[in-house]
Amino acid sequence: MVSKPDKFKSTQFICDLLEESGLYRILQKDYIQILLEQHPKRVEHPKQAQIVVPNFYGNIKSYQNILDENRQKGTITIPVLYKDGSTAFVRMVDTNRSWRTDKSLKKYLPQKINQMLHLRGIEKAVLRDIDFLQYYQPETERLHESIREFQLENVVLDYSHLENDDLAKPFIRDGPAISYKMPVETQQITGPVKIVPTKRGYIAALKPYQNQI
Repeated sequence: MVSKPDKFKSTQFICDLLEESGLYRILQKDYIQILLEQHPKRVEHPKQAQIVVPNFYGNIKSYQNILDENRQKGTITIPVLYKDGSTAFVRMVDTNRSWRTDKSLKKYLPQKINQMLHLRGIEKAVLRDIDFLQYYQPETERLHESIREFQLENVVLDYSHLENDDLAKPFIRDGPAISYKMPVETQQITGPVKIVPTKRGYIAALKPYQNQI
């Protein structure tokens, strides 16, 4: 479980990246969200946005309520999950102890299987509105503190090893897994950021920003 000080550290890190860009003004911050607006010196009518850490809200309904409320108010929501390995970015091999004998994954080498994720419900909820996921990466021995973005590629299950008279045959199907995904990192952010809306205007993402001198 992530401690409250570490939760505060994650939102403070994001605040620092926002303020480095000079594009935004922080209105409110705690350990699960950041409320901000476009800087009044840069735009005549500043709009508000809220960065939320979905896996800190306790359940999917609480996150969905925040998303719906913001949408009604015209406030953009930016979901950034905390990469803790237990409530988000959970490796499939840590939840499926029998993966070595799971023949439905026979198309994949062990190295690839080891990279697969078992998506949590909150990650699936975020993916209903956006086609990639962004995570706060705490500093580790191998990784720098950052915001990391991942595309989630399908993991294709193959049950061709089952015979037609197998009792499990009527209940399974070949094709993309519902919960297993292959993460492909597309971006790592350690410097100033800007907020970029997605195709669905009520939800946005953080992207690198190059300060203009």
